[in-house]
Amino acid sequence: MPDLTVECYSGHTYAQEPRALTWGGRHYRVVHIEQRWRTPDGPAFRLRTEGEERFELRYHEIEDRWLIRTLARTHREGPKRAKILAFPSRDRSARPESSNSEDKEVQS
Repeated sequence: MPDLTVECYSGHTYAQEPRALTWGGRHYRVVHIEQRWRTPDGPAFRLRTEGEERFELRYHEIEDRWLIRTLARTHREGPKRAKILAFPSRDRSARPESSNSEDKEVQS
């Protein structure tokens, strides 16, 4: 398993916020903390790096070690676009069947 080193901001306690990490011989600068929470073992973070890589970091306080898990990359290509599917037209003169007596036919 590759060595993991985490550089973090530590104010009133250690490991308040990761700022960078080195893992597998690569250095990653943290640009966004997506989520933070506390586990029984210590603080945990879901974060995004400069290259859009995403990781989950957990600090195990008693063992004084960091654990890492890779997450799916984010895609920053702009807004998502819906694909419009064409449905076959139906005979508009035929009334749609409905089991609910309150359904009303909508004119378009």
